[in-house]
Amino acid sequence: MSLIINNLVKRHQNVVAVNKLSFEVQAGEIFALLGPNGAGKSSLVKMLVGFSSPNSGSIELTDDGHTYTSIPAHLLGYLPEDRGLYPEKTLKQNLQFFAALHGVKDSEFTQRCAYWLGKFNLTERLNDPLKSLSKGNQQKIQLITAILHKPKWVILDEPFSGLDPINQELVVEFLAQLRKQGMTVILSAHQMAMVEKLADRVLLLNQGESVLYGKLSDILANAQSKIIHVAFKEALTSQTISQLNETYCVEHIQDHQLAITLTEQQSLNQLLSQLLTIGEVCEFKNQADRSQTYTAFGVLILLFVAMFGVFGQLFVSITGEKQNRVTEQLLATMTAQTWIDGKLLGQILLAVKTMLSTLLSIVLSMLFFTVVIKQQALDLHFVNWALLPWFFAFAIAGLSICAAFMAAVAAGIDDPNHSSKSALMMLPLAPIAIAFFVIESPNSILTIALSYLPITAFAVMPVRMSVVELSFWQPLLSLLLSIICFYYLRIFAARTFKMGMNMYAKEPSLKVMWQSIFNSKA
Repeated sequence: MSLIINNLVKRHQNVVAVNKLSFEVQAGEIFALLGPNGAGKSSLVKMLVGFSSPNSGSIELTDDGHTYTSIPAHLLGYLPEDRGLYPEKTLKQNLQFFAALHGVKDSEFTQRCAYWLGKFNLTERLNDPLKSLSKGNQQKIQLITAILHKPKWVILDEPFSGLDPINQELVVEFLAQLRKQGMTVILSAHQMAMVEKLADRVLLLNQGESVLYGKLSDILANAQSKIIHVAFKEALTSQTISQLNETYCVEHIQDHQLAITLTEQQSLNQLLSQLLTIGEVCEFKNQADRSQTYTAFGVLILLFVAMFGVFGQLFVSITGEKQNRVTEQLLATMTAQTWIDGKLLGQILLAVKTMLSTLLSIVLSMLFFTVVIKQQALDLHFVNWALLPWFFAFAIAGLSICAAFMAAVAAGIDDPNHSSKSALMMLPLAPIAIAFFVIESPNSILTIALSYLPITAFAVMPVRMSVVELSFWQPLLSLLLSIICFYYLRIFAARTFKMGMNMYAKEPSLKVMWQSIFNSKA
């Protein structure tokens, strides 16, 4: 049983109330529709219950092998935005009337009525006229009429409206009871503080479009770092930014993008309410979303393992063959460039193999611990699958650049036990260390520069991609610069190696090695 909304559009004359909206509601969850007045929540609800039809798109509800284009009456419990009961009638008469409409038997009605009136502390008012109750208590009766028949799907449009804080808490408990009884609840509201207490997933609407959609636990976890990235469809004025700065710490990233830091006293709900009055929000997410950075961190760790464990062999291989003068025979049959390229290819493939085997070991360990020991499903929601191809490409580029750099250094060493250049072999680990520190400031000038600098881009750019939204050309440019860097580093390594072979028992100085970069005859 599921409800799938696909590319839904609803127009009212010249106003687009719902614009290309897509989401899914899973059976047994509390799903919250959030947004300010005029966001399109009520228009969406009316299409879900079949009061109106969409201009385009589809609503598909599957239940017991049947498919519906809206939630049918026999499955639905509905609390409309505009309340409607009979004020002259008693509580019992109102409840009994709506229960009878849904075919509830008298014996079942008595039992259910007593249960829910007891939950709302209204048992003694059963025979009182509805109009004698306060507005808040009338709201409770309206809620009970919506669920007395135990529907599978419950839609509540602004159930907290008109309630004081105490009664709002009672409604929260009421909704928790519905979930416990197996009902699926779609809740339309604009009080995020109430929604935070019980919703499983949320959909934030603004001007009929989705701004935020997903598990509430993930969204709230993202807010814990208190740095929120917001993008508007229109450019912001300096006056608007100044007004925000009076309440929040605001970093102006681009014309339409802000990074807002919240204090411990400022809530996500307050920020959302203010932002939606400023303009049309098209992106709202945590700037330092730890769940998304896990993938980048994993790649960095795998790179560290590959470099530390494999490239030592590259160092030993090159210096060892130089000392044994084996390469003099090899160079009689091939060029220095061919010899270096062969070394690089072998070590890069070995590094990739090390990374993949380490990754496999980690996944199998997680699988064993989670599935076998804890007997839970393996949750990989933190993996950003869309970025994985990019991460793999940057990993290959990084391994290639580091291998070429190490080969160039090793080619200039004659005796590794007495050479001051041996320490330079550890330099390729520096970009990985840097990447762990720039995660908190992905849009700083330094971080942006490091993400394009080829010797650091392979580590820094994946971290930036996992934290902030980047245009396609940005990682592509960074990757192309890395490939160009690798191409020339391998040439430099070959020239240094050839020069080192001609300086038996001597080492070229760093100055001479630097000059060989620009000397095609070296």
